[in-house]
Amino acid sequence: MAMEGFQYLALYAFTKDQEEDLDLQPGDLLTVSKASLLSMENYQEGCVEQPERLGWLLGYNERTKQRGDFPGTFVEYVGPVKMALSSSQPRSQRPLPAAPRPESSQAKCKCIYNALSHGFSQQRSCTVTAIYVIYCRG
Repeated sequence: MAMEGFQYLALYAFTKDQEEDLDLQPGDLLTVSKASLLSMENYQEGCVEQPERLGWLLGYNERTKQRGDFPGTFVEYVGPVKMALSSSQPRSQRPLPAAPRPESSQAKCKCIYNALSHGFSQQRSCTVTAIYVIYCRG
């Protein structure tokens, strides 16, 4: 017999803080049972697609074949899935880590600008200058 669940995709690497946590690598596929979500104190209808609002999720990492907790701030919703039966005991809630910030376009522009000022050949410098002007100045 199968039960309902949901899949999430890891966006960032996460190194577990506690024994019951899961290590994550970008691209990991994580499966969470609907029963596990319903047992959470902060569960609200419609939150499934917004894992950052759920806090710590108890799930299964398809890559590592391990079960444990992972932060909702490090994943995005993929969709519903049918899964094999398993126990889904609620876990205690704890502070959620903030998701790493994606590199801002301003930081990318600074990197491009720094590359320009470090002696590229004239031909390569022209290419990088064009990228800087198009990307950073519109």
